[in-house]
Amino acid sequence: MYIFRNKIHESGKACTNEAVDEKLHAIMVNIYNNCKKASEDYGFGYNLVAGAMHQQGNY
Repeated sequence: MYIFRNKIHESGKACTNEAVDEKLHAIMVNIYNNCKKASEDYGFGYNLVAGAMHQQGNY
């Protein structure tokens, strides 16, 4: 969380816990959606780890 606070603060925006939580939530939702799509695209069903690893070339 400290990293996110510094990034938000450096951009000139208010550095509140809510802002940090919103940014972190958006990042996590994006990661989930990308992993889910990759696992479906590569035929792994709902195996999010396998989809993410394959997309990165590690599986």
